[in-house]
Amino acid sequence: MFDARRFSRIANIADWPKMVVKQHMIDAAARKFEGVVMFPTTHDITPSVLPACLETLRNLLSHDNQVLVVSKPHLSVIKTLCSELANYRSQIQFRFTIGSLSEETCKLWEPGAPSPVERIEALKHAFGKGFRTSVSMEPMLGGNSEMIRLVATVEPFVTDTIWLGKLNRGVSAQGMTATDAARLEVAKKAVRLGQCDSEILALVTALQGNPKVRWKDSIKKVIAAAGGSVKK
Repeated sequence: MFDARRFSRIANIADWPKMVVKQHMIDAAARKFEGVVMFPTTHDITPSVLPACLETLRNLLSHDNQVLVVSKPHLSVIKTLCSELANYRSQIQFRFTIGSLSEETCKLWEPGAPSPVERIEALKHAFGKGFRTSVSMEPMLGGNSEMIRLVATVEPFVTDTIWLGKLNRGVSAQGMTATDAARLEVAKKAVRLGQCDSEILALVTALQGNPKVRWKDSIKKVIAAAGGSVKK
């Protein structure tokens, strides 16, 4: 959001929730790119922009691109994508962001986004339709025990990898009520306290035998600082 304002992609912060379809960028997707294309990069695929996203994806896929579709997924959106893009199944991998099992936690950190239950159902649906799947748990919004449970919950429906990463900048309280902003600040402190080096190393030890688990740079730095004694 703030990067979008800084680079003049939006006039002010209040404009961030207002999605604008840019046809020239949809048209520009109709070519072959080097490597895997991540889509989307500056927004999510919500029901209101699904037609434009579908057009973009068809442009990418019809030019033989491999596409990583990243989302905090709406189940209805994923059902449509799986149906409409079934013929391109081999070129698509879904990566769904799920940082907590708690609905209240997700509401606080990601207001307006689908619940964790809906995201997991979207993961199950894509997996059941034969698409490649992966999960991002960056940022992790719960403690070690919750992250271990979350890994166990999603793993049966993940064909590729599960990425875990620490909270970095967090989220802005812009637009929140004073009460929610205060709750968010308390939550940030609790999450950061729960992601001290000793807790991170304990999490790595607990999950190091799981071949699907991967660590983002924020966790790799903790491992390196500990002398690399913990694998993966």
